[in-house]
Amino acid sequence: MLVSNIFLGCSLLEKQYEESKFDRVLVIGNSITHHPPNTEIKWYGDWGMAASEPSKDFFHTLSSSFQNLDNAVTLKRQNVFVFERGFDNPFIADEFEELREFAPDLLIIRLGENVPLERLETNNFSIALQDFVGFILDGRKEEVIITSTFWENSQMDTQLKHAAEERGWNYVPIGHLGSSDTYKAIGEFENEFVEIHPNDAGMAEIAALIWEEVKRIKGKK
Repeated sequence: MLVSNIFLGCSLLEKQYEESKFDRVLVIGNSITHHPPNTEIKWYGDWGMAASEPSKDFFHTLSSSFQNLDNAVTLKRQNVFVFERGFDNPFIADEFEELREFAPDLLIIRLGENVPLERLETNNFSIALQDFVGFILDGRKEEVIITSTFWENSQMDTQLKHAAEERGWNYVPIGHLGSSDTYKAIGEFENEFVEIHPNDAGMAEIAALIWEEVKRIKGKK
């Protein structure tokens, strides 16, 4: 009887894991998520600016957390800077058909810093972002995690938080990191634009905050 109860318990745990795991995780963002080499600003990496190496950016750190639990999970990232800059172009989503084809069951949104503030009106970026996510998810109801801006910006954070509240997305504030030089690559690069980006410690904290939210979501499933 005791043995059968043990097997029953194991089966229940396995079932809970199968129901809560994510198979395809998509991270969309900007230079903090991924930036190709650019000699003009003396950035020679091909990963999240300004991590010291690929494994130290928040995407790879987060990927390790997922794959430590399930090495079958597939993760993909995409810099969507052009969406940030052209969010009010109704055809901008057409440039990201491959993200829709990826069919993520978890979408992580880490952007906002490049949106032209002079073009912001009441909830217009929020609405554009909701439409963009709707396009990527192709109408499916999947889990979405969205962070605040890294360099705290009340105008943008209001828009991001509004989108989260409207759609029931999981909102993760990270602006306190960008307020501290502890989490920036100050003095590590020659270019001022590069060195205000998160350093290894900043990347690790971004990944940790998002991962805590992932665990909370998995726990409620």
